Amino acid sequence: MPFHLVKRLKADGGGILYIPHRLDEIHQIIEALAARPLERMFPGMPEPGEDVVPATPSAT
Repeated sequence: MPFHLVKRLKADGGGILYIPHRLDEIHQIIEALAARPLERMFPGMPEPGEDVVPATPSAT
């Protein structure tokens, strides 16, 4: 994804609907538009691929 195009659209007052299938692309877009790292906006946020809810042992 050419993120410089997203930045240019934002600067021109435009918008874009982009549906990525990769979580890392979503993070890049949010950080580019917010102009700061996600970790600063959401401390303690899990890394891509990290379990958000810990797995629980199954009842046996």
